[in-house]
Amino acid sequence: MRKFLVLCLFMFSLSAFASDLPERIPLKSPTRSFTHEFEVSILEGRLWYRPKATPEAASPQWKLLGETGLPADSSWHLFGLGKFDSPASIAELSADGDNLIAIGSDSYVYYMKWGTRKWINKWGKPFSEKLRLPENIRDWSISHRGPFSGGYNDIDGNFHPISVIGHGVTTLYVLNEDGLNILYADPWLPADFSHRICGPLKNRFRARALAASASTIFVINDAGEMYTRLADYDTMGNNPFLDYSYERRVRNIPPEKDVRTLPPEEWKKQPSIPKHQGQITSAITILQTGRENDSRELRVEGVNTQRDHGFFSKPINGETWIFTQTDSPLQKPLLSIRDDVSDWGPNLDQTLTGSLRLGWLFETQEYNVKLKNFNPLCSGAALAVILGEEEAEFPFFTTTSSLTARKMEGAIVLADEIKVKATKNKVLQELINNMFGESSFIKIKVKIDKSGAVKVRSHSLFSLFGKVNMEFAGK
Repeated sequence: MRKFLVLCLFMFSLSAFASDLPERIPLKSPTRSFTHEFEVSILEGRLWYRPKATPEAASPQWKLLGETGLPADSSWHLFGLGKFDSPASIAELSADGDNLIAIGSDSYVYYMKWGTRKWINKWGKPFSEKLRLPENIRDWSISHRGPFSGGYNDIDGNFHPISVIGHGVTTLYVLNEDGLNILYADPWLPADFSHRICGPLKNRFRARALAASASTIFVINDAGEMYTRLADYDTMGNNPFLDYSYERRVRNIPPEKDVRTLPPEEWKKQPSIPKHQGQITSAITILQTGRENDSRELRVEGVNTQRDHGFFSKPINGETWIFTQTDSPLQKPLLSIRDDVSDWGPNLDQTLTGSLRLGWLFETQEYNVKLKNFNPLCSGAALAVILGEEEAEFPFFTTTSSLTARKMEGAIVLADEIKVKATKNKVLQELINNMFGESSFIKIKVKIDKSGAVKVRSHSLFSLFGKVNMEFAGK
């Protein structure tokens, strides 16, 4: 009888808790989130979930996730060795695709796949370790570019399906305390946040909030300006096990179709929400709606002109924002939108001067060169070769992904405009022939020493010594 009463009391308590859970979750927050299949929420430090409602059926009842609503180790361990203890409670969460991340009261990251319902408390390769979010961050978000999105399109439109082995790409993004740096962790990389993504406007955009879904990042600043970009370890050209090329073309025939075109997608400025439609906060959400890059929806919390609470939304490539009323309390304060934005980060672009040597041993040509708008943290510089009173400029790309990287790879690209110009300039044509041969790009390795001096050399699988060598003095 006593056990029966305890059970009844427990069931009554769960019902009482469930009544305090949200009726719907249109916007993600540190305590509420959703995927294309599930909704999840924190209540009294425990995780609750339910399948998403469909047009044919009402929202199902909320249930505790697992037996206790806490991350628990369900894997088999010999003599219990290596088994992790559940945290006392859950402080924050984030969900996307097949991923759920919970931050425990112990500040550690706990990671679950919805498909298996198995939790892990360690992160990274080759040696898994416990992972904590950096201190004093502005925002964070988990992303899963998995079976629902199918893969991604490179800048030439070539579609690259997700890996069957890895079941997609998982990325944990973090916006640091000054709003200028986007850091990330990946389960296949060492367990830290040393990798980074260059922010909008070559890292001068100071974001207030960040959201992510299917490797697409969405940021907003205090002036209500918004940018999006699809960027993860694979798409940015950093994965050594994938094939990349800077040759711009559509690839339809195997095995060429597995080659991913670089450079990666750049940041796209999203249209601002017009003042005549209402006001917004910095609470933002991005969600995946189907396959390929453009299947994303953006949502921004705000009020309409009648001061009704809700959110503005649009497809990622759409131009028009539509307001949906929810009457839910606002998560964040309304922004005071200004026409002028002065809170930019520092401009870290540099123009370096140096020398270029083409050829090997005694058959070499030398040129004076400039490396314009070079920023070690952000790709997109220009190599200017001095030809008498003229300069020939070539796009100069790098694939930096680390805060501390002093070595990186990239390419110098022969643009079509330069090819056309060379038809009327013999000196330029000779430079192109000696530098590029029959190729449209040169793969390079870049090294920056402690003084800031930059060394660049071409590299290939068939040569120990680069045909193209450059040195630039640091500033």
